[in-house]
Amino acid sequence: MNLLNLLGGYIVVASLIGCSIKHEESGGDDGGPPPPVSCEGVLEVEPNGEYEQAQLVTVLPQYSPDPICGEYVGVWEDVDFYKFWLQPTNPNHQIIFLNVVLETDKEITPYISFYQSEFDHTGMPTGDYQWLGTFFGEDGRVDILDFPVPYYWGSKMDLVLAVEHITPLPTSEAPYKLSFWN
Repeated sequence: MNLLNLLGGYIVVASLIGCSIKHEESGGDDGGPPPPVSCEGVLEVEPNGEYEQAQLVTVLPQYSPDPICGEYVGVWEDVDFYKFWLQPTNPNHQIIFLNVVLETDKEITPYISFYQSEFDHTGMPTGDYQWLGTFFGEDGRVDILDFPVPYYWGSKMDLVLAVEHITPLPTSEAPYKLSFWN
């Protein structure tokens, strides 16, 4: 085994260890109050501010005990897109019911929009997205229970969530926790 292969193995192991670390917000050492949201789960990966940059999260339907740990950045506008593939065990047309809860600073009015990719007659994505619905929260929380997501093999096979807020933010950075389950 040469030195290059050995170093490559260490890099792969270090990368896997780094990817498995869970993120948890903690209070600062300055004696101030703890942050408004504590989150341990899947970290938001930037850039994810446009449909085409949506961060792939998982395949639905699937229960996920790990929430998405994101952050609103900037005072005025920050949109974070997350993508889910739909792959039920039964390929027939159906509705997948999704539950989503977003928690953030109580001074923020968050909202979540749902979209699906549009496909042309050959099954290729057009780059357009069909809006399915938008839900506004209050006091830093949005609860969406049993949201119906259509699944049609070949034309409705994904779900894109846009996490946004009504501007401006009370601070320049605000963490949020996005939990989801079927």
